[in-house]
Amino acid sequence: MEIILGRSGNQPFPLTADGVHNEHAVATKLSDGTWQIRDLHEGKGNGVYVRDENGEFQQFFTRIVQPNDVIRLGRGGGHCQQFWVRHLDAPNTDDYSYEFRELQSISTKLNDRQQTIEKANKRKQLIQRIASPMVSVLVFLGVTLLNTSKDMTLVMVLRMTLAPLLVGVITFFLLRPDVKGLKQLKQRRSRLLTCPRCGLPLTDNEISDRHCMKCKAKSY
Repeated sequence: MEIILGRSGNQPFPLTADGVHNEHAVATKLSDGTWQIRDLHEGKGNGVYVRDENGEFQQFFTRIVQPNDVIRLGRGGGHCQQFWVRHLDAPNTDDYSYEFRELQSISTKLNDRQQTIEKANKRKQLIQRIASPMVSVLVFLGVTLLNTSKDMTLVMVLRMTLAPLLVGVITFFLLRPDVKGLKQLKQRRSRLLTCPRCGLPLTDNEISDRHCMKCKAKSY
């Protein structure tokens, strides 16, 4: 089974974006049920891309793809179009039940991961608030014991200097919030949780309702 993908192709769903060539790529169904997609322009046109686990699209010329892979035809932005591979031979191309179930599963996993990071960050902030006065007291006691001249001015100066320094070092190496990880997770979420038809980001409500408000793709 061979399908020409493009604006004038014979795929079972429309491809209308102006970044999609009339004959953009060819999809061949293999004996094991998987598909092989080949860029008919061999990278000289607007390109064929597959989405990786982080939501980034990687260009390829020929590739064996899986049913849950998301393919993009075109360089990106509003001039491209994407689709899930399983839609190449889906019995009803207007039914996105399977895709929305998968999106709900991905959303749940990402939400769980986000909550884990946020809880860890809160624990670190709590420990930091507790550790700061404790370090100050320990520095005061240590400097006092080591101060043979009994100069309290020196003790206070060292306490005010060393305590913040030690708190800063502990915070930087042990208690620093995972801001970068949280940011990367949110970016990954916005790239993965997109409509299976129009490719635009979905809200939590749209995923829960299994209905894209932009293009009206839905689960039957």
